[in-house]
Amino acid sequence: MWIIRVILMIGFILTVSPGFGQTCCSGGVPISTNLGLPPSYQGTVQFTLTYDANVLRTLKEGTILIEDRARERITRSLILSAGYSITDRIGIEALVPYVIQERNITQPGGFNNFESTNGIGDLLILFKYRVTSLNNQKHVLSLGLGPKMPTGSSSELNSQGLILNADLQPGSGAWDIIYWMNYIYQLDSRPTMSLYSVVTYRQTGINNDYLNGTSTYEIGESFRILAGVSDQFRVGSTMISLSLGARYRNARADEFNSELLPSTGGEWIYLIPGAGISITPNLTFETNVELPLYANPSGTQLTPTYRINLGIHYVLSKKNKGIENLVK
Repeated sequence: MWIIRVILMIGFILTVSPGFGQTCCSGGVPISTNLGLPPSYQGTVQFTLTYDANVLRTLKEGTILIEDRARERITRSLILSAGYSITDRIGIEALVPYVIQERNITQPGGFNNFESTNGIGDLLILFKYRVTSLNNQKHVLSLGLGPKMPTGSSSELNSQGLILNADLQPGSGAWDIIYWMNYIYQLDSRPTMSLYSVVTYRQTGINNDYLNGTSTYEIGESFRILAGVSDQFRVGSTMISLSLGARYRNARADEFNSELLPSTGGEWIYLIPGAGISITPNLTFETNVELPLYANPSGTQLTPTYRINLGIHYVLSKKNKGIENLVK
């Protein structure tokens, strides 16, 4: 499809580099960060196709920056989200990513170690309930709960035929539970402007088949909170939206055979400017960039240098009452 080709082409142009890098905790498959289709009326069907590129070239030990360019990594994901509003208050959302992970390590003397994997990631199903009435557009509160299923492979091999570590696998090999909350407040003084917040908590399960069943692995539970402001402007017949937010993320250390794994976990703060343009009343192009303001990983880790998110959002058979245009 032409839409997929365009997103992939733009994404690869923006993120092309000779090497790639990320760690299991400060990067990874962006499932929970891409959750949350806008609230809609009964019978509305929504689709979002997103290209997400997470670039990690920054090595830190706690808050101390280490000048070392030997390790680089990128996770690229093409994410399809689909949602259906069963009633005005109850909806269901599904999210499935296709993941490309690459890591490159270089050392003096010409040593180079490059590894990559790709494949379908873990499927997530989110059941959502809108607490406030759709007639109340000033306050919009929605809650969500759902499983992340281990549909992605967690046993991919490296170039020597050995099983890769968990941070390079398309899937986690474990069942997780995602808790989600979205709140939007529309300003009286400017109805096109909204304050928004999204809270996500990921309760992780254990991969009991790690390393061909010889070990167990559990990715650390994580907490994210995003808060910001958005506004809409009409330029001719085109609606343009701008947003500015900040995201806080805290991740617990991973566990290997029930023991805490060093150099995993930590906390991060990102600044996230974003923009959207309505191509048609039902089709919107959206983009945002995540820029790190603060990173405090546990131990020594590669942390995100920047992240780019490009998406196309399509709404089918909606009632045009404006609530779908609110920024999530």
